Amino acid sequence: MKKKMGEISLKEMLKKARQVLSFSLVGVMNTLVDMAVFALLHGAASVDPALSQGISYSCGVLNSYIMNRVFTFRVKKKAGVSEAARFAAVNLVSLGLSVGALYLIENYTAINVFAAKAGITLLTMVVNYLGFKLFVFKSGTDV
Repeated sequence: MKKKMGEISLKEMLKKARQVLSFSLVGVMNTLVDMAVFALLHGAASVDPALSQGISYSCGVLNSYIMNRVFTFRVKKKAGVSEAARFAAVNLVSLGLSVGALYLIENYTAINVFAAKAGITLLTMVVNYLGFKLFVFKSGTDV
């Protein structure tokens, strides 16, 4: 049976669903890594909160790079500086979008800041997923 333009097979749909699920699970894992490192540094070792946050957040980002590269996008080629730089760029774009959007919402709307943060988090998840898929890990075997 010939596929029409724009149609995808069940196998392709399942592959995409697996990739989105993997991306979501990696995101949860990143958050747990961030929180655990923060708890160890600040809670157990009394390291300054801002320094603890910087280190713990960086650990979450490093986890994201490794886990998304290996499990979500299944990249087989050796990692390089260019790929890591693209990964950092996508994360910086997401950070800028989230900070800018939160600032605008907080200062120019009556929307609750926590509700805004939840929506912005969903937006940055989409931006990160598309950025990783189309820009960072585009040569993965599962993309």
